[in-house]
Amino acid sequence: MKGCIQIFAKAPIAGKVKTRMQPELDANQSVELAKKLLHHSCHTANEYGDAEVQLWCAPDTRHSYFQELAEKFSLTLFAQQGEHLGQRMINAMNHALELGLRPMLIGADCPFIDDQYLDAGFTSLDRHDVVLGPATDGGYVLVGSKAVFANDCFEGIEWGTKDVLQQTLQKLIDDGLSFELLGPLADIDRYQDLELLVDLFE
Repeated sequence: MKGCIQIFAKAPIAGKVKTRMQPELDANQSVELAKKLLHHSCHTANEYGDAEVQLWCAPDTRHSYFQELAEKFSLTLFAQQGEHLGQRMINAMNHALELGLRPMLIGADCPFIDDQYLDAGFTSLDRHDVVLGPATDGGYVLVGSKAVFANDCFEGIEWGTKDVLQQTLQKLIDDGLSFELLGPLADIDRYQDLELLVDLFE
């Protein structure tokens, strides 16, 4: 089954992205950071190899930067659908599975995902239904699946809190899905996280 890397991203609009970087960064600087991180994620996915790459956009696909990335990296654009993040993730991954693809969903906030990490994720799906890459803040930076998710699989998860990973694992257990965890990676969410980018983006 061919792999599919799905990148989730918000439109880079001032006041809507990287708001937890403020006031140390102003709204426009936050937009530029969001663009840089998203560009890096698209480049990583595009260079990975034999996998379809999809950019799942919020609130829709119309932002000029999404269009620019689609042209530069030959990405397919999709609009995220669902009332909360869990529903949007399920809809995206189930869409790929219905097309005979094996989805690996990543956010644009973790520039430390590389070929080896993606390899480990896809290899894990040879043994398990679901794979997750934990974030150091209690969430996760990657989720992949070879099993279609129930529509309510991610209901009741407190998104944006330190309990996201543990709550997700309990949902998978409740649904009888096997899973494996990769090594933890850091998200770039707060101003103090920027020091992690010094070597990566210099």
